[in-house]
Amino acid sequence: MRALILKHYAAVLAALFIAGCATKPALPPTPKEELSVWLSESPRAIAIKVDQELPSATIQTHDSQSGRRMARGAGGGAVGAVATIGAGCLAGLAVFPPLMPIGCTVGLIAAPIGFAVGATAGAVSVKSTDENHPIDAAQGAAPLFDMSGLGIDLAALLSEAIIAQNGKIGGHVLRAVHADEEGKALPDEEALLQMRFSAVGLAGDVGQDPRVALRVGAYANLQTPAATANGWAGFLYVGSARPLSEWKANDARLFRDEIAIALRAIATQLGQELRASPSGSVVSKVAAAKARESSAPRVRIVVPTATPVADVRTETPVPGEDFVNCTVGGERKWTYRSRCD
Repeated sequence: MRALILKHYAAVLAALFIAGCATKPALPPTPKEELSVWLSESPRAIAIKVDQELPSATIQTHDSQSGRRMARGAGGGAVGAVATIGAGCLAGLAVFPPLMPIGCTVGLIAAPIGFAVGATAGAVSVKSTDENHPIDAAQGAAPLFDMSGLGIDLAALLSEAIIAQNGKIGGHVLRAVHADEEGKALPDEEALLQMRFSAVGLAGDVGQDPRVALRVGAYANLQTPAATANGWAGFLYVGSARPLSEWKANDARLFRDEIAIALRAIATQLGQELRASPSGSVVSKVAAAKARESSAPRVRIVVPTATPVADVRTETPVPGEDFVNCTVGGERKWTYRSRCD
């Protein structure tokens, strides 16, 4: 009788559990999932706007925490070895008390394995850290990030690199937002891709003539008539390290070339996101959400007004041309090749 009651009770609990799972509300799709489906449905027209404002230049150093790893590894190894010996002794005692010395001997033989396992676990538990320093921590690096003095407009160059992705992104058509469109609504079927720089600086060492690499990060927000996404995707480029003196040599020629490489790499990463195909489960998830919200109004997308940035020279992009150092009107500067004397 008691067994029958317990069986009935278990069946009731199982039924309640299944019912609870069945009535659990479906999670809404994330903004990125919504956008991936929207982009995959058909070729889209997308306007590109890159913010002129740049973050303060910093140098990021990496600390692998070697000392702490060694200490934690040694401690973990000792614990692992002792635990292995103790387990052997207890196993012998549990089987037959007179066999305890044999069990301890087996544990002692296996102790190196326990030490290795414990040491690995201890070392892995210590995480490496990254720290950002003012750019002056790499002595003499600050002039490399005077974009006004270098005659470089990062926003214009990134916009040009993104638009150059046309033809590689599944049929989507990209164009730059014009200055006279700021504060106005875009056409009904056009999306707005806003880019802003999240990092412009170096990665590597600090001090006198350190080995450093260019580090550029950008953050993308894609707003569509069907959905608004805040924080759609982030992109990061970290190049190869060189001594700072090499980056500065010959009027920073290598550094200027590296900037162009970084912006093209970020544009390529963005293009991969634009043409990525969502999974079947994501498509179903978004379709279900649309069915529940079919009465939601469409969004009118307004191009935000640019934040003024002081002392930034701008060069109107010339598609397909290199950005070179040459003489223009008797003055040597960086510009597009067709503008050289």
